[in-house]
Amino acid sequence: MSSTKHKWFSVWKIIALVISIGALIYRIISNVINIYGISEYWHDLMVLYMSIYLVYVFTAFISFTKGKLTFIFSIIAAVLSAFMLLYDGFTAFIYMVSTHHYTYSEMGYLPLGNFMLLLASIFNFLGFISIWKRERKQVAT
Repeated sequence: MSSTKHKWFSVWKIIALVISIGALIYRIISNVINIYGISEYWHDLMVLYMSIYLVYVFTAFISFTKGKLTFIFSIIAAVLSAFMLLYDGFTAFIYMVSTHHYTYSEMGYLPLGNFMLLLASIFNFLGFISIWKRERKQVAT
């Protein structure tokens, strides 16, 4: 390969892809199992609830980007994942003091999935750093 060709492959990005696809599968399976509780609890905001899937797909997509896009997208995905994780924590606190007849997962809150997305975003960022260092080393030689 020539030194001018941009590289996008990194083990970190492959790990991030596997984690984000695993989180997406976890979310789909959990939603299929708890569809009745989710549809009743989120009946007015179902579009908002389904938009969470866009963040999951976006995080998986980052593994296929290259250059500065990986850097920018991984930071955006990390912020979104951290926000969703914080929201899940906040609703868990509210859930503890409320009298809902649904379990926490039946309402569609999955902190593990959001934590996996945050982890995948970090791995994508590490992939960007490793590729960037590799390219700088090749330019220096």
